[in-house]
Amino acid sequence: TVTGVQTCALPIYSKPQYDPADFVPIAVTAGSPNVLVVNPKVPAKNFAEFIKLAKQEQDKLNFGSGGLGTPMHLYGAMLAQQFDFKLNHVPYRGSAPVVTDLIGGQVHFTFEQFPTFLSQVEPGNVRPIAVAGAQRSGVLPNVPTLMEEGVKGADAISWFGLVAPRGVPKDLREHYGKIIKDAVRDPQTIARLKTLGADPMGLTPDEMQAWMDAQLAKWTPLVKASGVVLEQ
Repeated sequence: TVTGVQTCALPIYSKPQYDPADFVPIAVTAGSPNVLVVNPKVPAKNFAEFIKLAKQEQDKLNFGSGGLGTPMHLYGAMLAQQFDFKLNHVPYRGSAPVVTDLIGGQVHFTFEQFPTFLSQVEPGNVRPIAVAGAQRSGVLPNVPTLMEEGVKGADAISWFGLVAPRGVPKDLREHYGKIIKDAVRDPQTIARLKTLGADPMGLTPDEMQAWMDAQLAKWTPLVKASGVVLEQ
């Protein structure tokens, strides 16, 4: 399997442990938009108020992510770059501790996927501000997208797919890609994905290759601009 994390974060490593050329695509199964979420005590009820606050406070707002080079980290960096404010980035090891500290107030905002925070919205423990996807989510229909708020390149989702070792015949990959594409179009599968805040994608091998190339081209400049380099 391969995820958006691996594609987005690849440029951040000085010596990656693998070469993307060693793998060939089969299919992208599903994608889930990340959401800009704040602690409820943060005095920002919408995106415009959040950006105004971020510019006023600069690096006094703690931004939590699941780790250096993760999509969540890059989304925050993208936002700070476009709207000219500084990040006080606090990297964690995974999403769960980020959400815990977001609720506790040690972290003021983060980008996270629906499953990690959705149960905390109704009791008021967190406040979703904007969805980093091409369209609003059926799970939170009243929360606007970052694209609606004028953020460039904000169609940023976490996605999941399958790859094979280089040398696997294309006709075999296309065969399994079709099986996966049909599977994610099944109504029961779609319904299950929706409960997780995810949408079926079902990209074919050629479509997946184009998708990964576009993602890498999109995030590489941002990774380089961040100046973060990790050893693996």
